[in-house]
Amino acid sequence: MRSNVQKFWLTSFALWATLAASCPLAQSANPEDYEGSGSSLAYGGALLGIGVGNNATGTNLAFGINAGHKILPDIGVGGYLSYVGLGTTTVISPLTPTLNTSYSSSLVTIAAAGDYFLDDALPGLYAGLRGGLGLISTSEPSVSGGTHLTLGPAIGYNYALGSGLTLGGEFNFLSYTTSPLLHIFNLLATVRYWF
Repeated sequence: MRSNVQKFWLTSFALWATLAASCPLAQSANPEDYEGSGSSLAYGGALLGIGVGNNATGTNLAFGINAGHKILPDIGVGGYLSYVGLGTTTVISPLTPTLNTSYSSSLVTIAAAGDYFLDDALPGLYAGLRGGLGLISTSEPSVSGGTHLTLGPAIGYNYALGSGLTLGGEFNFLSYTTSPLLHIFNLLATVRYWF
């Protein structure tokens, strides 16, 4: 039995995938469509979607920002900042079973991003790596958060809307050096402004 949240996200993903599949490839993102008033191919953008984790973290809201610059025609570097909730844990008191306390955890990722733009294969398509730090915080007093290294692959697509705007999606899979290892699969919608 699926919860309403799962049904919402599955329906949203199905709608997003249908819209992405129906976009004509001939109008895909071209560098000329990215450019604003100058010849720079820098961008700033926002991310919104879901993060799915292991270790009983479940599926949670994910959002963030990113920015970058194409340093070569096919290579871009930048930064990635995201927030993902890690769920809520309910602790039942052994002395008073009716007294439950809930604690929430979250993850902030600060990472460098490197992307290879595959415009020759499909304009707007890119693949890359994300690497940096994951900062875990929790409201549970007996559990400490911490800072952990993270690394993982990413693949995405930018669809040019014109006037320097692109709409797309990014899938990334980030692993964190927690014990046991934490893995987060992010499915994100992206909006970018190229200038």
